Amino acid sequence: MAVLVIGPGVALASYLAALARGRPGEADEGARQAVGRSILLGLEVLIVADIVQTITIDPTLENAAALGVGDPQQVDAAEVGKVRCDGE
Repeated sequence: MAVLVIGPGVALASYLAALARGRPGEADEGARQAVGRSILLGLEVLIVADIVQTITIDPTLENAAALGVGDPQQVDAAEVGKVRCDGE
């Protein structure tokens, strides 16, 4: 998952740039939010990949039922993460 590697890398670069400008508080907050967003984006990509795999690769009733149980939990986890990341 390139999202999970590139996102924190960009967050680290922006963190170091903010530190170089003399803004440590802004650097910490920005880095934390950027890493959180990249994790959430990775989770959403995994959810979509799971749905596509279930529909296209092996479309059985058993797999559809497993998708119906597992994906709402993943979506709930993504929504909780979004709220935490946005600070709401």
